[in-house]
Amino acid sequence: MIEQGYDRALTGGELAACAGLSKGAFHRAFKATFGTTPFRFLTRRRVEAAARLMVTTDMSLLTIAVETGFYDQAHLCRQFRKAFGESPDRWRRREREAGRLAAHG
Repeated sequence: MIEQGYDRALTGGELAACAGLSKGAFHRAFKATFGTTPFRFLTRRRVEAAARLMVTTDMSLLTIAVETGFYDQAHLCRQFRKAFGESPDRWRRREREAGRLAAHG
């Protein structure tokens, strides 16, 4: 459900219902299995999806933010910086440059 729905708002209740568990039981089982909370897991999946779009498309960061379920571009930028340690713009330029060098090297 997370993999197919990261681009929309998912609630803990929805995820728990999908798993057939109460919210509390789902949260505990999820954290025991994945080592993180469902919310953090979902945010990481959104950041990863945004990163893929940054290197494979020319979409604006605003469009990528909306496509991957972030509230706005600023929300994407904050979460991206937490995950990758740099701004999406800087990361995108570096990754694209590395791709060009690899293709020619």
